Amino acid sequence: MKRRTPRGWAGGGAALVFLTALVLVSLTPWLAGEGQPARATPTRETTWATTPLPLIEGLLPSPEATAQSTPTPTVTPEPTETPVGQWALEVVPPPWPVNCDNEWAWDGYRVPDFDGYCVPGILSRRTLNIQFPSEFYGVLSSYGPYAMEFMEDRAGVRRGTGVALTTCGMMGYTVWLRIPGEAWRGPFTVVDCGAPAHTFYQVAIQGLVAEVGYTVGQTWHPAAARVDVRIGSYPSANWNGNCLASWWVHEALAWEDGYGLLQHNITRTDGTIEAWPPLE
Repeated sequence: MKRRTPRGWAGGGAALVFLTALVLVSLTPWLAGEGQPARATPTRETTWATTPLPLIEGLLPSPEATAQSTPTPTVTPEPTETPVGQWALEVVPPPWPVNCDNEWAWDGYRVPDFDGYCVPGILSRRTLNIQFPSEFYGVLSSYGPYAMEFMEDRAGVRRGTGVALTTCGMMGYTVWLRIPGEAWRGPFTVVDCGAPAHTFYQVAIQGLVAEVGYTVGQTWHPAAARVDVRIGSYPSANWNGNCLASWWVHEALAWEDGYGLLQHNITRTDGTIEAWPPLE
């Protein structure tokens, strides 16, 4: 069936078209910007482009720091690690292949007190009991509480005057100590020495020369990268000591090759087993 459009709709549609055209003509100048304030076009001179952010210490760097913070790519060569103590072994190499993981100690052993460091063999008796030159320098350390006091009481010296050197050949000697730039302190008396198993590491690796008691260390220097040492009488103004570690390696270091014939374990009557020669 044919649909018929009412006459009302046809007339109203023509009127609507006419009104829409009239509105668009009247709004054209307004849409083009005529009759309203001109809009600001942002430029590089506007506030948000030129005003720096407030600097907050530790959070925002200064403009100068930012300008210099661009890293320059560099090629860093991979480090070549030198085994600890290698310099000493190059001067006085042990006459055997070092093996710290077998049951024998004469060809190498590990020291638990120094993170399992591998000492390449047992030192000769002369090396362990060598007497030092009268003037030298090296690293200073200090004992824990009460340890030095016990050694002082056993040696019969006044508390606060005991000192330990790294070899037992220095027991009983008079010692003066000085941190460079300070006055000499002393006299001290050598009342203790290092354990034979520790000597190589302490001298050749750590550069240790002397240890003072805990109380003396707390009131003076508990540790220092360098301390000057004078053995004997009060040091003169022309003190001229050498590095003890270098002297010890070049002049005193020797390996005990005869110990290999004696190295064995001792089983006691109570069933306990003790390594021989003793390493502590």
